[in-house]
Amino acid sequence: VLTYHKSQRISPSGVDNNGDSPLHLAIKSRASHYIIECLVKSDPGLQMTQLLSLCDAQNNLPLHTALIMQDPILSTNVILTIIDAAPFSITVPGSDGRLPILQALEQGHSPDVIRRLLEGDMPIELGIQQSTLSSLSSDERQVFPRVHSFSWWHVAVGGGDKYLQMIHEFLSSSATQPQVIALLKHVGPDGVLSVQKAVSDKSRDMFCSLLWCMDRYQLIVDTEDAPCRKSTKDYTVYNAWDFGIQSNGREKRREWLESHSSGLHSNWSSYPVEVGKADRNEGEDENGVEVFLTEKSLEKRKVILQCYDHEEAFIAEIKVRKIHKISSIYTESIFSTHYKIRCPAMSLDENYLFHCIAFEVPDHTLARVFQLTASASRSPKWISKCRIVLKQIACAIRHLHDQGLVHGDIDPSNIAKYGNSWKLSKVGTVTPIGLPMRGVLRPCVPPESISDSCGASSQCSRVHVSSASSVMSTSTSTSRVTFAEEDLLLDDDTCDPSVAGSRRLTRTPSRSSLASSKWDVMSEKESVLLGDDDAILRFAPELCNASPSWDVWSFGLLMVQLLVGRTTVLPNFEKATDAHMKNLSSYGKSNLKKIYKQVQVIGGREAADLVGRVLRPDPERRPTMHRVLQHAYFDEDSELKSFVSANVQQDPNLPKDTKVKK
Repeated sequence: VLTYHKSQRISPSGVDNNGDSPLHLAIKSRASHYIIECLVKSDPGLQMTQLLSLCDAQNNLPLHTALIMQDPILSTNVILTIIDAAPFSITVPGSDGRLPILQALEQGHSPDVIRRLLEGDMPIELGIQQSTLSSLSSDERQVFPRVHSFSWWHVAVGGGDKYLQMIHEFLSSSATQPQVIALLKHVGPDGVLSVQKAVSDKSRDMFCSLLWCMDRYQLIVDTEDAPCRKSTKDYTVYNAWDFGIQSNGREKRREWLESHSSGLHSNWSSYPVEVGKADRNEGEDENGVEVFLTEKSLEKRKVILQCYDHEEAFIAEIKVRKIHKISSIYTESIFSTHYKIRCPAMSLDENYLFHCIAFEVPDHTLARVFQLTASASRSPKWISKCRIVLKQIACAIRHLHDQGLVHGDIDPSNIAKYGNSWKLSKVGTVTPIGLPMRGVLRPCVPPESISDSCGASSQCSRVHVSSASSVMSTSTSTSRVTFAEEDLLLDDDTCDPSVAGSRRLTRTPSRSSLASSKWDVMSEKESVLLGDDDAILRFAPELCNASPSWDVWSFGLLMVQLLVGRTTVLPNFEKATDAHMKNLSSYGKSNLKKIYKQVQVIGGREAADLVGRVLRPDPERRPTMHRVLQHAYFDEDSELKSFVSANVQQDPNLPKDTKVKK
């Protein structure tokens, strides 16, 4: 009969008096897999979809009818054949409003059926597909979201532990570790609870067995304990447990799997792990970089695993520490380095090689502090602690400047607390003093990095590195510097009031021209007023020579945020790119006065004075970090005086001529 229909190009899709199609009748009659397969393949051309999309009298598709048949005689192959022929039906609810995956779980169908349904409704694409977007990090390039109906949630969470082995085999053969992490972070239908938090302990142990890297590190998936830094296009960041040196790492992994995931075997374990010759765990690596591992026999320690796809960024992070003798006292410590590692679990490609560095884990970042205290009031105890934190940050910045480097990204996310010390991170992207700056627009950039242009022409400025801001001429004297009243920024007549509301543009002047006319030597053509319709703003770091004044400006922004909190007077308050650049371009003396007053009310006169100096619009007039650390604000004897001064400013009941003694 089917052969005749096919020869006449007629689809066997007619329904009987009960509203059932031949395919529905075959399923309900417990027909053999051969009959079902003949029906599915009998449709000529595109009419097969018509047969498979017909509903019966109960408004069920053929897949729904097959799944709800409470008959063990019904072959699993029948259901798999229907799924293969009509994958669209996986996400279509049945007459009872439930998805096929829920019907299959309720009927207790075989793992093969559950897996096939799951494959058709995953929240992300699985496999080794790579995005061509260079701006994405390695893990982001492997995670492609899909429109789905929460089948993954229903199996991983609702299925309990019944299908653990199927999930383990499915993910180990089809998903990379970044994709496994994304699946664990997947949020359920309630929009709140993640898979990681909702699964049982046994399921969680099974997922952990999929996250071993190099037979030494176990990646951590905890939505409340995200890595202290974000992944970039150059590297991917993971929190991980370090189980020790590699000679016993494989044995530890085997013991862990046997004790926690009995009977489960990952396909990844069959691949050999090859470690490059540059793998180091303590002392110095072959590049001369100081590497710390306090306990060789350490059973388990938490680390930040920074994985690089390309060796250039990896080598830069390591080499800069050796060449410039950067101390781990001021920057994050490296526990181990790994060069040219083969780990198929990262990409399901046995030829995939990557490089990684294991860093120490901070207690928290300054960005986290700002996040938790954005609207909190600043108590005297807080102001006192700010002095300690700022001094440690200033010492770390000074250390880089003394080595002839500009960090260029002194951002709250790149400053973290390690025990009792605040250190800098992301030192692999530092710039030697005198070379052009680089990077994307970020909250910590100074006003001189913004270029104005009129029409199609671009009149850009190059910031001159004077002897005053050069690291080679900074004083290393430890004597305390005192400032006279007339030396205060706001009382300094040398500041040009006309600088407010306009951009200061100049070509690189010679030393003689600087001595004679300072910044006034500029042509009328090069001056562009903000507000003109033809003015175009552009972030142009390459037109700025790396100078310590760049980091000094960033330090000033941090200081204001610590003392005052999130405030609209800072030029980096706006997150929108155009608004941020406009604020920087128009930044001048009037803006600095507002910042000065806010800091003076909360932190005292000396804190305000230091802020007024480090946030000067003119980079030539900002102090060096040596001078910053010699400022009276960091004098312990001035602490009480600053608090008293701040309290006097805040108390409206005290007369203006009230004098408070120590």
